[in-house]
Amino acid sequence: MSPDQPRHRRPASLTAAQADQIPGGVSPEVRSEVAHDTARALLAGTRSRARQGQAAEVVRRLVDLVRTEGLEDLAALWSSSPARSMPGTLWRLYRLHTWVHADPSGLARTYEAGIHTSEYLELVAGVPSPPGPDELRDTLDRILSGAFTGDLAVALDREAAVCRILAFGSGHQASDDADPQLVHDLTRRAAGLLRTADELSLAAALERDGHLD
Repeated sequence: MSPDQPRHRRPASLTAAQADQIPGGVSPEVRSEVAHDTARALLAGTRSRARQGQAAEVVRRLVDLVRTEGLEDLAALWSSSPARSMPGTLWRLYRLHTWVHADPSGLARTYEAGIHTSEYLELVAGVPSPPGPDELRDTLDRILSGAFTGDLAVALDREAAVCRILAFGSGHQASDDADPQLVHDLTRRAAGLLRTADELSLAAALERDGHLD
């Protein structure tokens, strides 16, 4: 492309909160309906292609979509959905996945600090040992892919286990640090991760009962 040619840029994403401020914008009811419809459609489409023997291609394209921000607009739409809903659950999967890809080294250290808290959680999470940046990132790729092409409940249980280990690791890091602000931040992060883990575990139970929608 020459310097004189216009560059085509991806439009800036609009969060749910920002969209609500637009006069005459979409009502919360319609937003909720669209969030549920898109979540169901994406799951149905990826599972259908996986059943047709195209699972590897679906996984590759899904992970590429996340890495290139192709799911950013959908995630913004899902972000205001309740934790007990399908779009709210997919939002939590997306959020942790993008966080790990943004800081794999830092979160690998946090994960390693927390893995000895529970051998059971370590087994459920399935992150290879020792848990380096590549191992953690690749595991999150597999969990996200499994959510869309395999057993969603199993993927949610694994993601919940990762969250709990990261929460315990954050707590250990907080207890070892002397910086009051960092201790505060790590403690808040641990609490948020535990809350997300509980939400994912509940979503897994709802999915197994056929009530996650």
